[in-house]
Amino acid sequence: MVAERKWIEYCDEVEFEYNDEESEKKKSKAIIDVFVPHSEDENFNECFDATGFVRLYKEFYFLRVDEDNRFCQKDNCPQRVNKSNQANCTVEGKLLENEDSVMYKDTWEPIDVFNILAWKTGNINHQRSNEIIHYKNGWHADIEKNAYKLKLRSFDLEGDGFREFANRINNLRNQYIQNPESCDVFDCLMKEGGNTKGLGTVYLITLLFFITKGKYPIYDRFAMAALLSLLLNENGKYVSLGDSIIQKTNLPEKREIKKLQDIKLYSNYIGLLYHFFGNAWKENRDIDRALWVYGHFFKVP
Repeated sequence: MVAERKWIEYCDEVEFEYNDEESEKKKSKAIIDVFVPHSEDENFNECFDATGFVRLYKEFYFLRVDEDNRFCQKDNCPQRVNKSNQANCTVEGKLLENEDSVMYKDTWEPIDVFNILAWKTGNINHQRSNEIIHYKNGWHADIEKNAYKLKLRSFDLEGDGFREFANRINNLRNQYIQNPESCDVFDCLMKEGGNTKGLGTVYLITLLFFITKGKYPIYDRFAMAALLSLLLNENGKYVSLGDSIIQKTNLPEKREIKKLQDIKLYSNYIGLLYHFFGNAWKENRDIDRALWVYGHFFKVP
């Protein structure tokens, strides 16, 4: 017998309370619509094993290299995760992991800002890249000529315009590194976004993540879908991995935002990270990778 499925609005009854370096206590509440099996007989995992979850799903984030040193699909890879959207471990290291990566290097060049945006938007060709990063979908970078071409919806910076934009982002990063307390980096990014057509909230938060060296997490709709499904399971609303749909995983338009705290969905996202992983998400990038993989089980709009 197939379990009845229906749309429900689910709101957690207990607000998340979590501590961070800037505030003694913050609260976040998640409200979502989700298409779920509705049956008292369905089981769910009452005890969430964060370590086991990360260990299981992080393995599917990266491309696998076979004995002939060719990229290939991992066995038993989750649905909607394949060679076209898996990451190259070397590229990930050049951006996030190594001491000389973009995240930690002293000064950014335009190519660094270019690579951040290319990485977040899926415009790095991970199958072709290794020590040299290759791009797709019309993206182009010539470091010697200082020439860059981005193809994003509504993003209209190219040539001199992009170089000037990248230099402003680098200057903002330098200000933050020199004196984090006096630099409201997100406020400055919002002003930059207001002056740059097509530079949406997700891109601004991604730049915030890199500028602050991970103090604020990247927002990802698939990771958010994963967190919301874990929340439903925790509260007895079983979510089927096969055909459930998680909704309300998009960020609001930037015109609705004045301060970082105004992004309620982002606050929910951070609250859920603390709720399931404590402070570990700040240091362990595998948490983000595992959530991204798990979120691809769902039909995320």
